[in-house]
Amino acid sequence: MSQDNESSPQSEIAETGAISTEDKNVAAKNGNEPESPVNIIGATSASTKENTEEGQPEKLQPPLAAKIVTILLRIVVGGVFIASGFTKAIDPWGFIYKIEDYLNVWGIGVPRSIIFVGAVGLSAYEFLFGAMLVLGAYRRTSVRALMLTMLFMLPLTAYIAIANPVADCGCFGEWLLLSNWATFGKNIVITAMLVWLWRYNFRIKWAFVRPSLQWVAATACAIYLIIIAGYGYMVQPLIDFRPYPVGKSPWEEADNEVDLARDAIFLYEKDGVTAQFTIDNLPDSTWEFVERQLPASISDTIGSDNAIVLYDGDEEVTYLAEEAESPVLLITIPEPANVDIATIYPLNELSSIVQGQGGTTFALISGSEAARNAWADISMADYDMLNCEDTSLKSMVRGNPGVVIIEDGVIKLKRSASSIPVEWLEQVHSEDEFAQLLDKMTISTTLLRNVTYLLGGLLLILIIASLKFNKFARKSKKNS
Repeated sequence: MSQDNESSPQSEIAETGAISTEDKNVAAKNGNEPESPVNIIGATSASTKENTEEGQPEKLQPPLAAKIVTILLRIVVGGVFIASGFTKAIDPWGFIYKIEDYLNVWGIGVPRSIIFVGAVGLSAYEFLFGAMLVLGAYRRTSVRALMLTMLFMLPLTAYIAIANPVADCGCFGEWLLLSNWATFGKNIVITAMLVWLWRYNFRIKWAFVRPSLQWVAATACAIYLIIIAGYGYMVQPLIDFRPYPVGKSPWEEADNEVDLARDAIFLYEKDGVTAQFTIDNLPDSTWEFVERQLPASISDTIGSDNAIVLYDGDEEVTYLAEEAESPVLLITIPEPANVDIATIYPLNELSSIVQGQGGTTFALISGSEAARNAWADISMADYDMLNCEDTSLKSMVRGNPGVVIIEDGVIKLKRSASSIPVEWLEQVHSEDEFAQLLDKMTISTTLLRNVTYLLGGLLLILIIASLKFNKFARKSKKNS
């Protein structure tokens, strides 16, 4: 049979779509590999690959509506976690106090250093993966990480809503106070959104940053959070969401419709026995005053954090600080047992400076009269010691001790005592230098603005670089 009339193996393959055993043997004898029917026929679905994303079959690609919903949910869910992480990281002490509230209710004792690491770690976790979700980076990892958080938080907040161990969960720090049931409902909605993102997020390639640059965005967000958390822990929160920010009087909330002195509970001790008394049946002088407390009903209504009321023993003396000559220096000690005695010298220096300007100094101490006497002994201070609730002191200023300077009836400065350099205090010898000292210690707004601008600028550069790269890649692909 002539060669023209013979059917070649290739033509048979084209017709049958398969390689016979005989053809395989012939090819093997000649030292050649038989050609794949896919290669010969050209049945490889190159066009199918072009219509897929990340190797997913075309039929699994989400429709346009699902893509739009997914991108919107990225922004919503990621934004919630960014807000949650940011508001807790900016005020680490507030989050630490909230965690300690829970642990005290449950009777669990944990060193504060461990609580600090956990508080900052959780804040960074939420902020970082929330930011990555919004940016479209780490599409699988970000959703899985946030879903893992909700698998823990959903049952926990369900228990908190039912048992109500504390009034506020602290999910958004002092920025947004939610009831326990509102928090539980919020977590249900967030979990439902994450279920959708679990299915669709990794299939949507659209993102603000390219995969090759997403590690840069993650690193920038992590550094940003470390800066604001470190400043909030060592100095003061860069943004003050508490009841008494700079520029507000600390005594306004004391003029409340509730008679705090009459409704308060006074604790006295005698022979190792502690008893409760009201303003109308105070004990005799053989009893030692311990502290004053607000009933839970009043605390829930007005918030004990909103009532700065000062006592000298069982006598309410808020007017002493309210009517004192300006400037007024308040040294706050919410935890006398844990006070940092290394701050005694700078505090005495600052007190001398304030008094040299014609001002007045008060130490506001939480606890018994013994605690106030102990601070007077170790500090050798020449200023008055008054009593105030620890929740009020912690709310007014972070730090143990903390420093509050009041001018013309409003708060001029708040700062932890340990963050004030002694060198700054030793350079103050006049009224102008005192004003310059206050300016030095109120740089938080400028710092936050500059650091935020730096982060925003870096992310903008990454986004522009990603868009330029995508445009170049599409043009190169079209030319090839």
